[in-house]
Amino acid sequence: MADLTPLPADDLAAGLRDAQATKPRRGGLRFLNDRIVGGATFDSNTDFSGEFLSNVMFERCRFESAALFQANFSHMKFVECQFVGCNFAKSEVTHSVFENCRFEESRFQRTMFTDCEFTDTVFATCMFFAKSWFSGKATRTSFAGTGDQPKFIDDLVSTDVVWNVEPGSISVAAEGLQADESVSLVGTPGLDQLLSTLRLATVDSYDQQPISDDPPLTIADAYRQFEQLDYPIKEIVEVLSPYQRLSLRARTGQLCGRAITHQASRYLSAAVMVYEIGAAEDDPRHNYMSLAVYTHTLRRVANHGVEAPEPFPSATIFSNDMAKFIESLAGEPVDIGLYGLQEIVEDGVTKFGPIPGSW
Repeated sequence: MADLTPLPADDLAAGLRDAQATKPRRGGLRFLNDRIVGGATFDSNTDFSGEFLSNVMFERCRFESAALFQANFSHMKFVECQFVGCNFAKSEVTHSVFENCRFEESRFQRTMFTDCEFTDTVFATCMFFAKSWFSGKATRTSFAGTGDQPKFIDDLVSTDVVWNVEPGSISVAAEGLQADESVSLVGTPGLDQLLSTLRLATVDSYDQQPISDDPPLTIADAYRQFEQLDYPIKEIVEVLSPYQRLSLRARTGQLCGRAITHQASRYLSAAVMVYEIGAAEDDPRHNYMSLAVYTHTLRRVANHGVEAPEPFPSATIFSNDMAKFIESLAGEPVDIGLYGLQEIVEDGVTKFGPIPGSW
């Protein structure tokens, strides 16, 4: 770990108050980076979800019902820490160390521990789902609770490790998946993990949506994996049905709404991904509504100084369709009203919905 400096208790309390005041915007906990935090308690009022933290040491800290959903931790060290009633669903922890730690009644669902070290650590009465991933090294560590053996648990080099997880009644519905989920394993390493993150279930009609709960955040997370896999467009298209592709493409508008809400370009990159996958083999005119929403979003975020991300190199369908769409405008500004759409803000989140009476 890089050089760390202790974080005084008063500075910690002030930083947490500031982070609470700026919710739902993310990034408020970045003040923890490169610091040592000792003897602190983080409860349900501390929202780590969606945060990116790196190079932090927590000593003798207690995390009790803290929001750790979709947290992204790298190069962290936890010493004598307790995690009680925490939800680690879809969190990613990489190159991190856990020493003399204890996890109780915590949930590991699509959780990825990559290249981590566990020493003298206890997982007690926890809930494990098969799509979680543990890799790295474990010494004198025990896993106990209910559920399924996490995927890739065999990647965890272990010494004196006890695995005592009993098959339980964790329902498929509780995991946010359809009962007939069918994500195929394919040749590209890691692609099955990407498809699992997208939660693409078997879809057998055009009105079914394979992704539930928080699709914009889920897809934005998947885009990071997509980048790491060098944009496997062809492989994804081959493994998905037309229904799945169309259902995925339908998320373009939601991602654009998130980009406006959070003034964040990462959602636009994810929107390009779902468009590129979903629009394969389609007539570009069928996608003009999605392209109109995307172009409208570019103008909206530009007002806040957010630059449009460059489409990734293999997004040839998106680039070609966008060029044809811009040409069709003949120099006129895009008007989503022509497609019967308008911006709607609900609970502080921008969405696109029909203009009353237009549909």
